[in-house]
Amino acid sequence: MFVSLDWLREYLDIPTDINIDEFADRITAASAEVEGIRALGADWGELITVGQVLEINSHPDADKLRLATVDHGADTPSTVVCGAPNLAVDQKIAFAQEGAMVTNPANGQLTKLKKAKIRGIESSGMVLSEAELGLSEAHDGILVLHESAPIGETLKNHLGDIILDVHVWPNRPDMMSMLGIAREIGTILDLPLAEPALTTPEENNSLGGDPVIKIADTDDCRRYSGIVIENLYNGPSPKWLQTRLNAAGVRSINSIVDITNYVMMEIGQPLHAFDLNSLQGAIEIRRAKTTEQIVTIDGETHKLDEEVLVIADSSGPIALAGVMGGAKTEVTESTTSILLEAAHFNPALIRRCAQRFNLHSEASRRFERGLSSDLVEHAAHRALNLYKVICGGAQNSNFVDEYSKPPTRPSIAITPQDIERVLGISIGSSEITRILDSLGYALDEQNDCFEVVPPSWRTDVEIMEDIAEDIVRLIGYDNLPAEPISGPIPLWESDDSQRQDKIIDSFCQAGFQEIISYSLTTAEQLSKVLPDGHLENYPPMSLQYPLSSERAVLRTSLRHSLLETASQQLKEDTRQVAIFEMAPIYLKNKSDHHTEKQMLCAAVLGHELDRWGQPTDITFDFFRAKGLLDSALAGLRLDYKYVETSNSDPSAEVTYGFSNSILVCHKDETFGVIGDVRADIANEFGIEIPVTLIDIDTAVLIQALNERNIPHIGGNTPVVEHDISVIVDKATPANNLIEIIESAPLVKRVEIFDIYEGEPFNENEKSVSLRIQWQAPDRTLTGGEVQTFLAKILKNIKQQTGGIMRT
Repeated sequence: MFVSLDWLREYLDIPTDINIDEFADRITAASAEVEGIRALGADWGELITVGQVLEINSHPDADKLRLATVDHGADTPSTVVCGAPNLAVDQKIAFAQEGAMVTNPANGQLTKLKKAKIRGIESSGMVLSEAELGLSEAHDGILVLHESAPIGETLKNHLGDIILDVHVWPNRPDMMSMLGIAREIGTILDLPLAEPALTTPEENNSLGGDPVIKIADTDDCRRYSGIVIENLYNGPSPKWLQTRLNAAGVRSINSIVDITNYVMMEIGQPLHAFDLNSLQGAIEIRRAKTTEQIVTIDGETHKLDEEVLVIADSSGPIALAGVMGGAKTEVTESTTSILLEAAHFNPALIRRCAQRFNLHSEASRRFERGLSSDLVEHAAHRALNLYKVICGGAQNSNFVDEYSKPPTRPSIAITPQDIERVLGISIGSSEITRILDSLGYALDEQNDCFEVVPPSWRTDVEIMEDIAEDIVRLIGYDNLPAEPISGPIPLWESDDSQRQDKIIDSFCQAGFQEIISYSLTTAEQLSKVLPDGHLENYPPMSLQYPLSSERAVLRTSLRHSLLETASQQLKEDTRQVAIFEMAPIYLKNKSDHHTEKQMLCAAVLGHELDRWGQPTDITFDFFRAKGLLDSALAGLRLDYKYVETSNSDPSAEVTYGFSNSILVCHKDETFGVIGDVRADIANEFGIEIPVTLIDIDTAVLIQALNERNIPHIGGNTPVVEHDISVIVDKATPANNLIEIIESAPLVKRVEIFDIYEGEPFNENEKSVSLRIQWQAPDRTLTGGEVQTFLAKILKNIKQQTGGIMRT
């Protein structure tokens, strides 16, 4: 946001000799980051001054040119040639002397002004337009200054300004206004704030008809107000107003529209003016219909649906709520009567609409951050004041304010001890009171405990920590003590977390690749992998305000995620796919109870490769996937078995979508299923080759792992790690080596990191490389102890498998 220092001085008595760099640093440290500083008029120098037109004469050789005699503070006036149609006697103007640097409107570059003859008349200077000063692109007339401008004063002193480029954080919509920035700076510099003038609307039954306003859903639009203003002057805005808008980066349009933009930049509340004579019937704030469309003021046509919030009259939509007005009711050159809108809309709806139509306006940027609904009345009263003062407008209706659901501001209990616990420094009650009072908080102190209510404009303050943040930013983050983190640091993960890591490691070692996918999806995608009617009986949890229609509900299965990823990998020409994901699914039953369940799902598909690594026509089958699963479960040293199942019941969720499948069980409890996906379901995801899915209930699998009773070594003593390679018979399962090693004393963890077959070993031999971790609960193991343990392990391996250590 561009912040004019000259504009700020309307609300704060900022010293004229303030150091701008230090000023910007203080704002950045305590409030919002100042990303840039631009000195408006820095290029004007001493040769561009305030002048006054004393006399105008015709040019002898050009009908459209005139000779202007200008007093610019020198000993004698200067005569210049000027073609501006708005030049008049007694005007105060910006005058450039010979040698001044002015902007060339054709290319935007600075050019040194030289004395020149124009149609035979020597011109010793130039009366400047806004474009030649670099203020705007306006070049159809000269810049006319206020009559109070002192003749001879340098223009940079009279009209120059400092523009701050301030980055406002998304949680601070109150600072997206000059008044909000002024409020913050006033607190930082301890300066009193001067509020802008307001006009309270009259309440009079003799006024014209009041606007009829209907809100279809107060969740979409909490507040909507309207007032009719007539007899408005509709032309160029006063120069001071245009200057303010230009400084804020807003283009001046006409006096009616400029006032709505000015109030938005000043107070932060977007307004919209509808041409009153173009409206038909009542104003309704509702969702659009799928058959409707709207032409916005930029001339673009947009097709609408029920996801879009609109302002409508009896003829249909007349504005995209909070984003952009419609061309049918926009203010034109002939407009003299308006319906002024001030409203509070659902931030998520505004954000989605702006993103969908790529219409990011100053209004939408403010609405989507969550403005205070209290700004509505304040902004409308300010605009009414300006319409009366600038445009000579007259109120012709009562102020109609539909506001059925005013928010309740939170009351937050805090104590100095709470602040010290959060910030790490002790702050006295009097200092807390001073800071919060300066920020506009309402405080009620009783027995060193504060009941704090944030000001209406601070929609971001909800909890005690928010208040602590406000306190510390004014005290100064640099004043916080630099101390190391104190308190206990957890040394161990939970047993379940370690088991999950072990499962993931085992699947990776078996040849799977882990993926992470979105937990949000659509009901349509879920329906592809779930039985008919399942979503109706057990509907997924949906987001109230999703950022995208493709991420609207929480998934109740991982199967669609694996199939989506597998399909994408095939499109990227991946020849063999073996992927898995361990993640939660989110379930909701008929009683509306919510549960979260950890699952593991894997997908196996692809083509066998020939000896040169090229894909063949032979595709992976069920047994390839089962082999990978066997390898993963073997790495977990889990006793399991496969149980055949019937697919005759199409409603059975566990086997739904498989052309053939078997259950995976530990003892008598089923913890997973493996099966070939039906071709029609695979085709739904763009997969045209066989694909096998594995679906495992992680909680049941972890429980089965816990029943193995593997001793757990706790403590905070160092872990000693050692790698070995053992040569064994090719037929010996590598898992047997893990079992032998884990049975040895003080072994914390064993994992296989390499299996090698080939030269220099015999055809019936292989080398298995393992990493062993030892840990004693009460001491640091010595190298000698580890070598003793290792010798016993190698002896047991040789006795039980015939394996020997590779040297």
